[in-house]
Amino acid sequence: MDGVLQPFHEALQRIQALAQLLLRPRLIRVQGHAMSPVLQDGDRAIFLRLRQPPTRGTVVALRYPVNPAKSFVMRVVGLPNEQVSI
Repeated sequence: MDGVLQPFHEALQRIQALAQLLLRPRLIRVQGHAMSPVLQDGDRAIFLRLRQPPTRGTVVALRYPVNPAKSFVMRVVGLPNEQVSI
């Protein structure tokens, strides 16, 4: 690598390592058709752990309480203090 660009390359690597540490991305394989057409059966999606609460319409991944090795992929349809009816 060119000597002039070396410091920028090293800084970029540090920023990338910090982002991975802070955001802790999770790779999840989608099983089923509940999220069609956005996510199809067998798709892989990367989810980031963000500090802010999700907004309506956001796709989120939640760990299954009985078996934390499994995850649910869902879309947020209701917010706190709202009533959802089907």
